[in-house]
Amino acid sequence: MNTNYAVKYLKEIEKTIATKINLVKEPSELLESKQHYYDEVLKIYQEAFTRLIEYSVTFSKLLNEINKAYRNALHARDERISLFITQDKHPSQKS
Repeated sequence: MNTNYAVKYLKEIEKTIATKINLVKEPSELLESKQHYYDEVLKIYQEAFTRLIEYSVTFSKLLNEINKAYRNALHARDERISLFITQDKHPSQKS
């Protein structure tokens, strides 16, 4: 791995992250708005993390395992949240 190329690659990823985050609309004080904002920011970082995994042959197996565990945790959280939202709805609002 060429150190100069690695530094340039990381700077490119950092620049891409900053650009994409600047495009995400700032949240209001509502929790739903904040959740949407942070979900969008998380997607940006997940894309960057995937790029790092693809670049780093040496650590790719470990990074993939970390990524898998993190995504599984988020998926479980999303399922729990959807259950709470469904439970909170009035019976006439349920689809």
